Amino acid sequence: MVDLADDVVAQHYGSTVPQLRALLNISHAVMRADFFDEALEVIAEQSLRALGAASLSISRWERDEDILRTLINVGDLGPGEERWPEDETYALAEEAHVKRLLQHGAHYINAIDAPPPLGGSLTVLHRLGKESEVAVAIMHDGAMWGELWASGTDGRRFGPDDVQLIQAIAAHVAVAIGRAELFSTVWRYSYEDPLTQLANRRGLDVHLETLDGDDGRRAVVVCDLDDFKNVNDRYGHAAGDALLRVVADALTAAVRDHPGSVVARLGGDEFCAVLADANRQDAQEVIRRVCAAVDAGAAHRATMTWGVAASQTGTQTGVELIAVADAALIEAKQARDRRSHIEGAELGSVAAAPQDLVSQVVACLDRMRPSSPVQALTCLAEQVAARPDVAAWSIAEITDAGAGERVERAAWGDAAPDRRPVLTVGAGGPRRFVLRLHPAGEPDELAALLPHLRVLAHYCSGFGVGTA
Repeated sequence: MVDLADDVVAQHYGSTVPQLRALLNISHAVMRADFFDEALEVIAEQSLRALGAASLSISRWERDEDILRTLINVGDLGPGEERWPEDETYALAEEAHVKRLLQHGAHYINAIDAPPPLGGSLTVLHRLGKESEVAVAIMHDGAMWGELWASGTDGRRFGPDDVQLIQAIAAHVAVAIGRAELFSTVWRYSYEDPLTQLANRRGLDVHLETLDGDDGRRAVVVCDLDDFKNVNDRYGHAAGDALLRVVADALTAAVRDHPGSVVARLGGDEFCAVLADANRQDAQEVIRRVCAAVDAGAAHRATMTWGVAASQTGTQTGVELIAVADAALIEAKQARDRRSHIEGAELGSVAAAPQDLVSQVVACLDRMRPSSPVQALTCLAEQVAARPDVAAWSIAEITDAGAGERVERAAWGDAAPDRRPVLTVGAGGPRRFVLRLHPAGEPDELAALLPHLRVLAHYCSGFGVGTA
């Protein structure tokens, strides 16, 4: 059936069948492609065949720098040409005929055995090892967008019929550009937060999908603005929006040292950054930079709370890391741990208050870089023991032996070793541990730490697990 249809078309249109078929293929590709690059590639390949050209290029005019930037090259590529070039540009000041095309839409045809174009040269043809060229302007939305260029070899010379065909192809490029802009707009609405231009939750999920199976180091920080409602109530929603943009800009700038990272606004006043090739110490540096930047840019008082997670905890996927960091954020907010004040010299500082246990333990772990759960739990115990309401502590590992447990490390303060511990925290995992704390006085303050100690103990029990 296809052959019969081709025969009928050939009887009516003769040698123009390949050109018509190419235009139909281009039209089909433009209307079906989800991405501009997909359409661009089909347009370039089909145009190359329809023209019988040696090579073909599609380029974009960058008006600010007055250069022509090549987006794709197909066919018999010359020296230095790549299919998808990263930085192939041409200065228009050196080629008047190209500039006339972009400014006035005047196509051009040149050949090495003909006089050079007025105010231009045949340098490109000689450099690429080609004999002839034809180019037309690509227009979109009433303005010059770029150039569609083709070259010939082995005696191929271009004429008026080629100009008409390539102009028809350029019209399809314009349609592809329009569809690409439409898709880009839809994508932004779907995956980008309109206020901050950060990824939204859906955009973050798409990024996390690309990390599946990636064993690289990564860290996650999540934060939100405490009492953000008060900013809106006292100064208006415009002030609240401005504060959110300041935080977004600060996060974006702070992750630039980690290419491949993504920053997202999860909703309301909550933000998240997934840091590529990063550990917990890198995450803390990001937090410090954000605090400093917000300090310089925020117009009204607010407070921020942070949650951090890193892949060395044994949690590998981005989704799981975010869940761990979010849980840490919730715990921190409940006890007002890891708080940074967005105002003056207080910004980025963490007060030496009873609730500061989380930040102290994290700093200790960063210094020690423990290689086993016992070392990490020891770090936790020593930070707790530095508090005046703790007199002694011990760490025990629960085994399957009949004795039930083996003491790995014990240290005692002024309290009698046989004093009954007021607080016992278990840490599960491949190896199970118990941290016992003995009070120096009334147990109330120590008992108030229980939710945070459970989280920290579970975190510490993961150090060194599964490593050689």
